[in-house]
Amino acid sequence: MFDFYERRKIRQLLYSWPSLIVLIALSVLLVPGVFEVYQQEKETRINKNQRLSHLEGLTVREEALQEEIDRLNTERGVEEEIRQKFEVAKEGERVIVIVDTPKATETEENSRNSGFFKKLFGFFFRN
Repeated sequence: MFDFYERRKIRQLLYSWPSLIVLIALSVLLVPGVFEVYQQEKETRINKNQRLSHLEGLTVREEALQEEIDRLNTERGVEEEIRQKFEVAKEGERVIVIVDTPKATETEENSRNSGFFKKLFGFFFRN
């Protein structure tokens, strides 16, 4: 019986207005700290995702560079690279150079696209 009355007193003390006000005040004081920790966690998660995507890109680049190194370690790969960079040929081979047709200049395009009156005006009023 004594135990029941003791618990009742403790419960009354905990549920009283002064203790509730103290608990609410503590909660209000702790909210900014919790919010700051939440903001840091959110920023850390974003940074982690960015770093993981950057790491993935670097891994892909590393694989491509390793393939290129493996290709250049062969005699054929070295020969292909030299031919591509310096446009050379072995003795006895012939080189065919394909040249693109020159593009029309702006003035030629303007004269083709201009109308009759523009041509007439240009004929009489040249610079």
